[in-house]
Amino acid sequence: MSVSITLNYSDDRIVAVGVSGPQGPTGATGATGATGTTGATGATGATGPTGATGATGATGDWSTAQTPNPQGGNSYTIASTDPGKLVTFSGAGTGTPATVTVTVPTGIATVGQRIDLAQLGTGQVSVTGGSGVTINSTPTAKLRTQYSAATLICTATTATPTATFLLVGDLAAS
Repeated sequence: MSVSITLNYSDDRIVAVGVSGPQGPTGATGATGATGTTGATGATGATGPTGATGATGATGDWSTAQTPNPQGGNSYTIASTDPGKLVTFSGAGTGTPATVTVTVPTGIATVGQRIDLAQLGTGQVSVTGGSGVTINSTPTAKLRTQYSAATLICTATTATPTATFLLVGDLAAS
C-alpha cells in the first residue's frame, strides 16, 4: 500500500492525502530506434593453406636442333624419313600461279607424328593427299607466301577409307 500526498506549492498547504490505487498494466513497447553506424572493419585473417600441385605436363625437347630436309624442285613426295624434320622448299614452282606440289602418301607416319614445312622460295607450296590420304586444313592446303611455315600432323593412319593428316600454320586464304 502507498500513501499519496498532494501539496499546493503556491501557499505551502497540504491539499489532499489519500491511498494510491493499484498499479496499472504496462504500456505497449515503443518502436525500435534507428540502427547505429557500422563499426570499423576487422583485421584480415590468416592466409589459408596452399592447394595441391597439379600434374606435370608432357616433357618436350627443344634442346636438339630439328633436322632440315631442303628441297629445291617443283614437286616433292613426303618420305617415311621426314616425320620430325623440317622440310624446306626453295623452288620457283611451275604454272600460273607458280606452285610447288607436295604429295603426302600413305604409310609415312604414325598418329601424332609431325612434319614441319617451310616455303623459302617463290613457288607457293600446295599440299595434296596421295591415294588413300585426306589432308584436313582451313582455309586451304597452301602456304600463304614466301617464308610461310606449316605443320603436317598425322591424326589417323587407318581411318576408313583413308589415312588423315591435319595441316596447320600460315595458310593461304584461297
